[in-house]
Amino acid sequence: METDIPPVNEFSVAKVKEKEDLRKSRQVDEKGMCFAPGTSIFTASGTLAIESIEANMEVVTSLQPLQYGRTSDEVIRSPGDKTRLYSFNDEEPFFTASQMFVTTTGIRALDPLAARALIPSLDVGRLEVGHILFKATGDGYQMVQINRISLEACRFEFLYTLHLRDGSRSCHANGYFAYLN
Repeated sequence: METDIPPVNEFSVAKVKEKEDLRKSRQVDEKGMCFAPGTSIFTASGTLAIESIEANMEVVTSLQPLQYGRTSDEVIRSPGDKTRLYSFNDEEPFFTASQMFVTTTGIRALDPLAARALIPSLDVGRLEVGHILFKATGDGYQMVQINRISLEACRFEFLYTLHLRDGSRSCHANGYFAYLN
């Protein structure tokens, strides 16, 4: 089933009262929002593995309406040691606990305190089983309910993330509508 969703910038943004406490609470994911190598990212040129993304590439930031953001010239990679990767519904694990996703109830992360430590002004809820994610299908989105969240130790030397110099702070990682820091 395809559905219309509001642009990411229409989700509520609220000031976090105690920024210091949030910075201290980054218990699960000290590296920030990251994706495993091989995570597919939708670009203007097609789907590419995150580690193949280069400066000035156009990344699809929204399918409805179709929008793009241009990547910065920074190569963002972090050591993968001592990190756990998570997945939805028995798929291959591909993201860290502070990675934010767009759901039917707003922006959420498995570790919302760590996500808010990265973006203190953003209202991030806890992502749990039962929440509904948006996953890209052609030119629209399919709603996918989270039935199971799995984790495993990271087996990769490096993890990657994107920084966009323009456009919305979002991308499609393995098809899922993800929010970026």
